[in-house]
Amino acid sequence: MRRVGRRGVGWATWASCLCACLCRPLRAAPALTATAANVRNETRVCRWQGTPLWWMKAPKTSSTFGNILARAACPGIQLRKAQREFGPTLLQGCKSHGKVGRLKPGHLPLPHSFKTPMTIVSIFREPKSRTVSGYHHNLHDCRALQHEYGIDEWRDVGLLKDEAKRRLVYGREGVNPYVLRRYAACVGACQTRMLLGSGCGDDRYLGVKLNASLLKLDPPVIPRDVQRAVSLVQNSFAFVGTTDLFRESVRAFGVFAGVPVQPEFDYVNTRPSWAGPRAKALGMAALADTVLLDSFVYRAAQQRLAAFSRDCQPD
Repeated sequence: MRRVGRRGVGWATWASCLCACLCRPLRAAPALTATAANVRNETRVCRWQGTPLWWMKAPKTSSTFGNILARAACPGIQLRKAQREFGPTLLQGCKSHGKVGRLKPGHLPLPHSFKTPMTIVSIFREPKSRTVSGYHHNLHDCRALQHEYGIDEWRDVGLLKDEAKRRLVYGREGVNPYVLRRYAACVGACQTRMLLGSGCGDDRYLGVKLNASLLKLDPPVIPRDVQRAVSLVQNSFAFVGTTDLFRESVRAFGVFAGVPVQPEFDYVNTRPSWAGPRAKALGMAALADTVLLDSFVYRAAQQRLAAFSRDCQPD
C-alpha cells in the first residue's frame, strides 16, 4: 500500500497572486536543479511486475496512450481502430486478467492510498502546451472562467458557435492573451494538483494566492507541496512518459510492459484540436515569459523518461 500525505495549504499569507504575475513578463521558467542521475531506476524496475495498471490521465495529455495500455492489461484484445477511450463494454473481458486498475482517460486525481498494489503510470505534458490546448477546448477545467464567459465545456465543443463570445475569448486569430493568461493562472498547476489528490482546476488548492516571483529565483523557491509532487513523479510511478517525446514514450512503455507497438493504434491523434498551428503558436508566444507550477513536475517526468531510456534496454 502506498500512502500520500496532504498538508493544509496556507496560501493566504503569500504576498501576491499568480494571475498578476502571469499577466506581466517574467524571466524564463526555472529548471529543477536535479539531474537525471538523481532519478536512476535503482529502486524501480525496468519491467512490469504484473500488478494492475492505474493510469493517472491529466487533461490534454494524450488519450491515445490508452491503446497500448489496454493491450498490456487485456491480452488478446482486438482493436479495429485507435480508441479515444475505453468504456466498460470494450474492457468487459479484461477484469478476468486482473491487470486493470484504471484505464479510463477521465481525469481522476491520484488517490492518497490504494487497497491493493498498483502499477501507476502517466504521461505528462509541457505545461504551457497543455494550457494552450485546454484553453482552445473551451477553457477546459476552469469553472470560474467558463461561468464568467458563459461557456459550457461539453456542449460548446470545438469552435464556439456564438461569434461575439468566440471573439471575446479567442480574439480574431484564435488567442486573446489576456484571457489565456487568466486561464493559465487557473490551471497552471493542474498536473501537480492531480498528483496531490486534487482536481485539475481546483484553484482552492495551489491556487492564485501564490507569490510566483519566488519561482524566478536561482535556485527557485519551490513550495513544499510542489516538492512533494515532484517526489511522487520521481519515486512512486512505475512508468512515466512525456507528450513532447510521445512516440519514444510509447516505445519505452512497450519495453516496460512487453507489448509490441502498433503504430496504427499508438501514434494516432484521437482528439485533434480545432485550433490550427498559428493559433497554437500565438498561444505559446503569449505564455513565453510565464512561470507555471507544473514546470517542476514536468521536468521530473522528463528526467524519469531519460533515466528509463538509459537504464532499461529492450530484451
